[in-house]
Amino acid sequence: MLSSHLPRENQYTAMVEPSKGSKAGISSSSSSASASYQPVFSTGEKIFQAIYAIPPARWIIWILWILYGAFKGLSLLVVLRYRHLTSQQAAVPEPTPKGEYLSAKSMGEDYIPSFAECRKVISSDSSFGTHGSIVSNGVKLHYVTRGKGPLLLLLHGFPQCWYAWRVQLVEFSDRYTVVAPDLRGYGDSDKPENITDYSLDKLVEDVRMLIVTLKGQEGAVVCAHDWGGLIAWKFATTHPQLTRKLMIFNAPYPLAFQRYMTAHQLLCSWYISFFQLPIFPELLMKTKVRKPSKDGEPPSRSELALGYFLNGIRRPLTPRDKTLFLNHFLIPGVANATINYYRAFGLKMDSFGFLTAPKPEDRCPVKTFVAWADKDIALDIRSSLGNIDEYFSDITVKTIPGCGHFVLEEEPKLCNDLIRDFLAA
Repeated sequence: MLSSHLPRENQYTAMVEPSKGSKAGISSSSSSASASYQPVFSTGEKIFQAIYAIPPARWIIWILWILYGAFKGLSLLVVLRYRHLTSQQAAVPEPTPKGEYLSAKSMGEDYIPSFAECRKVISSDSSFGTHGSIVSNGVKLHYVTRGKGPLLLLLHGFPQCWYAWRVQLVEFSDRYTVVAPDLRGYGDSDKPENITDYSLDKLVEDVRMLIVTLKGQEGAVVCAHDWGGLIAWKFATTHPQLTRKLMIFNAPYPLAFQRYMTAHQLLCSWYISFFQLPIFPELLMKTKVRKPSKDGEPPSRSELALGYFLNGIRRPLTPRDKTLFLNHFLIPGVANATINYYRAFGLKMDSFGFLTAPKPEDRCPVKTFVAWADKDIALDIRSSLGNIDEYFSDITVKTIPGCGHFVLEEEPKLCNDLIRDFLAA
């Protein structure tokens, strides 16, 4: 979930003071503590939220938002095609010469895998764990698992796949059965064609089926990022008995995301409105990758578009990992399926967020931890979480200063520390 629109500084009180015992550079707020998490909105933003809560006004705002997103997306398509970024930013390098396929474990960070090698890593390579699959409502869900013990379920976001959790699969397999699935439409999982097949309810049911199939009613600790986080939020509130703990990295809570929407957040989320259009998002994202020619011919649109999104990562990906994520998007059906997540979400946006807060006794009881990278250029924590402790009775929010949206790629060791501390809490 990326945007090229740089936001102003976030304003929220969760970063005021680090709590005792928190790691250096990480600020904390807990709903069980005396100072609960509270976002701060300007008077103008509060007026916008009041107007946005009125259906006719909201629909007019959405029309303008979609027009803005179409302008931004189509402009990006033109710019990346005819006034392309440098090949160093966006191109997929030529695969490293070799005589046989290498496993992910054998590839160095500077190694450039071929498309066939990338497919093998995603679908069957055992470097990070054992591959398996289940069927949920007729849809095959592929996953990678490693270790034995209680279930730790890791849910990735856009535009990645299970490989986003490669570090955590190894790190926590000594005490947990760690499972990182490809969400439906991604990686080696099935890719239904209908937009309605990517509704939040069906995605939540996929998670339920994974947990019940692998561990029965024992449940799981669910850790998620981006789109995986949206699914995890809904799963925890729908199936609290199956959610032992919940940990979220930079993912908006759907009810808060509408209730605390701002004009600033809508501008940052232009890509969501652009993805509501037919054809053009796929045209931007899924053209076959090829490297620039020696005479300076520009890279193809898919190289540039996805490379442009991935370049939002503040700590650059290694050539191996960037190539794998780029090639993952070229698997037939992935581009259309992943964009359909946003289309399905758009169909249901009007059902989110305009309800009064639940009664205190009706809040979700699941112990929840939110780690939020504060340099996320697509998601404002204030709109994404709102007064989150109105919805969850036992929730802690910590911010990670200086880190962008793809926190798992930028700070894997810090993420491991946060996960480990939360598991032990």
